[in-house]
Amino acid sequence: MYQWGRLSSIFVGFFIAFFLREFGVDRVFAIIAGAMEIVAIALARYWAWRSTRSLYE
Repeated sequence: MYQWGRLSSIFVGFFIAFFLREFGVDRVFAIIAGAMEIVAIALARYWAWRSTRSLYE
């Protein structure tokens, strides 16, 4: 799992550079903010699901 994170971090800079060139700063900000919002929602949903269960279930 760790290696996939490191591998994906190699390409993130290229994706951001591409989006900056094609769409501009405002659009890249919106893309990154949207991605962060998706992660926050996913974590909140998982936390709500997990908080109703014991650690040993």
